[in-house]
Amino acid sequence: MKLVPPIFPSPTHGLPLPVKFLARARMFKDAPGGADYVDAEMNWPKYALLLQSIELALKAYCYQCFDDGRPRPKGLHNHDLKAWHEAARDCGLPSMPEVTASLEILGPVHLDSSARYPTNRAVPELANIADETARAVIDAVSPLIRNS
Repeated sequence: MKLVPPIFPSPTHGLPLPVKFLARARMFKDAPGGADYVDAEMNWPKYALLLQSIELALKAYCYQCFDDGRPRPKGLHNHDLKAWHEAARDCGLPSMPEVTASLEILGPVHLDSSARYPTNRAVPELANIADETARAVIDAVSPLIRNS
């Protein structure tokens, strides 16, 4: 099969990385749709995408701050929602107590890949928490991201 480029360029082509991260966060948030449960099991793909959207939105804000000269904290790793949230708060993201509380539940699930690779061990209920947290983080970060 011959690969063909898209007819239209990506709307984020040539834009700064924070803008691309935020656009991707919105895509991940909007993609899941559907039920919270499928056949009496949590809809793992939905939650994996929602947790990734939270990570990307936080990274969008942090990377903009890093581009502005703020130092990147040591030990900041992918999938660590609590660390990215703390870095964003250190960079000036307004306090959102409900997000901080939700990340106490969601952070470990994303960090240990439970949503991407579910096992038989107990996982906290994610219905509504992941959706609401993704929406809150994206809504908080969106007006703060510059297009240039």
